[in-house]
Amino acid sequence: MWSDDTPATLETRAMKKAQRKHSKSIDKIIAKDKIVARDKIKLLLLGQPGAGKSTLVKQLRLYSGDAFSQEEVEASKMALLENIVDAIRLVLTWREELALPWENDVLEDEAQILVSQPSAIVLQERGWKRLLMTLVRLWREDGMQKAYCNMPFGSPATECLSYFLDDAVRLCSQTFIPSTSDIIHVYASTCGVCDHDVTIGGTTFQLTEMGGRSLTSLKLLRFFDNVSSIVFMASCADVERSLRHGALTSGFEETRLFFQTIARDPFLVKLPIILLFTKLDLLVAKSNKFDLKSVFPDFIGNTHDVEDVKNYVFTTFKEKCGARRIYHHFLLGTDSHKVQSVFADVRRDIRDNLLRKVIPE
Repeated sequence: MWSDDTPATLETRAMKKAQRKHSKSIDKIIAKDKIVARDKIKLLLLGQPGAGKSTLVKQLRLYSGDAFSQEEVEASKMALLENIVDAIRLVLTWREELALPWENDVLEDEAQILVSQPSAIVLQERGWKRLLMTLVRLWREDGMQKAYCNMPFGSPATECLSYFLDDAVRLCSQTFIPSTSDIIHVYASTCGVCDHDVTIGGTTFQLTEMGGRSLTSLKLLRFFDNVSSIVFMASCADVERSLRHGALTSGFEETRLFFQTIARDPFLVKLPIILLFTKLDLLVAKSNKFDLKSVFPDFIGNTHDVEDVKNYVFTTFKEKCGARRIYHHFLLGTDSHKVQSVFADVRRDIRDNLLRKVIPE
């Protein structure tokens, strides 16, 4: 009887057997991933830079028991300093635009050095304590305070200047180690796409944080499967800046237009949208001093009533998405307890949306 068990044939059989085994192992991994995916609520975290996406992720990490590593603490110390330097530079730029005179020649010279040299070089030449003491003196100078209060623009870094520099004694210590609150306040822009798993109340949320500008984020959305919901974050700081300067700022309108693009995209029409308004504390502080009608003439209600203000801000976004159902929540500063309750509501909102698909209204 003729046998085809030649060396070449045997080698081919062995290769096919190995390929089948490898294929089965891949199938098992895929099947396992699908089971894990079913046990998670996958959320896309969207919003303009500075809306607070990274801050939210940090708060949720802490709540789920994922403490910051020693490496993260050390990195946040340098990021904190860079935040302060960048923010002071912004204030100095606007101070120059306003042509505010310096009453202290030494401080003026310090300001020029700070503006003209990279942060790393300034830190290397002066050291942590000396540099921070200079930043504190600049922050407390009358002209700087006037410039800060009248800036027609801002950044996440400038929003935290008071938090950091009003606590100068602790910050200037040679043994300073950033606290959990410090790390949450530190701003760090997100580049690309970052995934984070957090567990709240027995439910695991997979947060896909998307950095970059709106157009880039929108293109990337096509590549994500099994998404339960979109969490869109909008900063109330944009409304606060509009009130402060008596005119609608571009940041507020850009955020609303980005939200409209997301809400009306046919690819995303079946996904529930949860709208999180962050930094409500900044808006509340200004709504007691300014009349919303001066900037938003269609505002109806008591301009000093927080609930009326919140309802109006939500309405300006809701009108951008037509009849689509939108869940919304307001976050006050970096209040971690509020964040916890919000994500309990997020879980409920997603459940209600799934029930609505099974049992239409």
